[in-house]
Amino acid sequence: MVAFSGLRLPAGNKQSLPIQGWVNIKDNTQTHIKRRSLWHWSGFETIEEKATVGELSDKLGKNKVAKLDLDDYTPAMRALHQILTGTLIYSTQRKKDLPPPTFTDSNLKEGLRRSWTAEQIGHLLVRYESEWYADAALSKWNEIDELFEEEKRQQKALIEEGLDKLGITRPYQRDFAMEKVDEAHEYVKTNWQREKEQRIKPALWWQQVAQAQAQVQNQTASTEQSEANSSKLTNLSTDGKAWFIHPIAMIDYFKIIDRKRNWAESPFALLLGKVESNNDYSAYNQTKPKLKAFFNTNLTSMTIEELINKQTKREIFAAGRFQIIPQTLKAAVAYLKLDLSLKYNKKTQDILFEEYLIKIKRKNIIKYLEHDGDIEDAIYDWAKEFASAGVRKGKTISGGRVAAFEGSSYYQGDGLNSAHILPDQMVKVLRESKNGNGR
Repeated sequence: MVAFSGLRLPAGNKQSLPIQGWVNIKDNTQTHIKRRSLWHWSGFETIEEKATVGELSDKLGKNKVAKLDLDDYTPAMRALHQILTGTLIYSTQRKKDLPPPTFTDSNLKEGLRRSWTAEQIGHLLVRYESEWYADAALSKWNEIDELFEEEKRQQKALIEEGLDKLGITRPYQRDFAMEKVDEAHEYVKTNWQREKEQRIKPALWWQQVAQAQAQVQNQTASTEQSEANSSKLTNLSTDGKAWFIHPIAMIDYFKIIDRKRNWAESPFALLLGKVESNNDYSAYNQTKPKLKAFFNTNLTSMTIEELINKQTKREIFAAGRFQIIPQTLKAAVAYLKLDLSLKYNKKTQDILFEEYLIKIKRKNIIKYLEHDGDIEDAIYDWAKEFASAGVRKGKTISGGRVAAFEGSSYYQGDGLNSAHILPDQMVKVLRESKNGNGR
C-alpha cells in the first residue's frame, strides 16, 4: 500500500464549470499547483533567485545573442519571459518559431511602457542577495571580471568572420581591427574596476548593520526572554538576502492610496456600454444585407484574428461591449501590438477601450478624466467615436454640417446611426467618473 497525502477540492475547468478532484499536497509532486495561506497576496508571484551575479550576467549576455535555451533560464528570467511573451510583445517570434526573445533594453522598456505588463512585473516578489551586501574582496562582483575575456573572444570571432566575408586578408588590417577590440575592452574593464571601487564598495553597509544587530540581540537576550510577549524587531539577514518588493505595487494592493482607475467600470463606460450593447461583451451587429444586432453570442471565445477575418468578410461589423468597428480594431491592435491569438474577451475589450479608444484615439476624454482637460472637448470626442452619444446644438458634425438640435448624433443622417445620450447626461457621468462616484 502506498501512502497518499491529498486534499479533495472544488475547482473550475477551462469552461468555468465546477469540478472536484484530489490534489497531491506532497512537496513538488504537482509543481503546477501551489498551496496558499489565507494571507497570500493574490496576483503576486514569489521567486527565489539563486543564480550568482556572474551567472546572471553570463546568461543575460548569451540571451542577447540568442545563444541561451529556455531550459537554461534562471527563475527570475523565466518569470519575466512569461510575462513579456504572455503580453504579446514577442508575438512575431513565437509565430515564426524563432529563438526565445532577448532581454534587451528596448524590449524591457517596451514591456514597462504598457500598463498591464508593467503591473505584472511589479507583482514579482524576488528573494535575492542585496547589492549592498558583499565581502571585503567583492568576490561576487569579481565574477563579472572573468566574463570580459570570453566576451572579447566572441567579438573577435565575429569580426574575423566579417573580415573573411569582405575578403580582407592583409595581416596589418586584421591586426588593426583586433587591436581596436582590445582597446575597447580595456576601456570597459578599467571603468568596471572604478565602478567597483568608487560606487559599489562605499555602498556596502548591509553586513556591518547585520553584525551590529546580532551583537545587540545577544546582549539583550535575557531582557527579551523576560518580555516574551512583546513584539521584536526582525534583524537583517546575515547572508544579505531579502525579499525585494515593488513599493507602489504593494501599497496599491492594500488600497492605502487610490488604485488605478478602471475606466471600463466607471459610470461613463457603463452608460456608454448600456446604449451601445446593453453592456454585453458578446454583442455584435451586421450591416449587410440589413442592419441586425446579435446578443449572447460566442464572440468572446473568438480570437482577434478570427474577428478581423469575419469583419473583413462583413459577417460582423461593430463588435463587443463598445461596438468596435473594423478599422478601429485594426488600428488599436497595431498600436498596442496585441497578439492576434488573444481572445476577444472582457479583458481584451477593456484594454482596447482604456488604452486606445479614450487614451489614444480620443485623447480629450482621458485628458478630462485624469488631467485638467475641458469637459466639452471630452463629450465632443465621445460623440465622434460613438454615434449613440449626441453633440451640442451648433457643433460641427460629419460632412461639415452643423447640428440642428441638442443631442444630434455626429453621424446624423447616415441611415445607420442615431444618438440616445444627451450632452448634459454625458457631462454628468463624466464628472461622476472623474470624482470617483459610483465606483
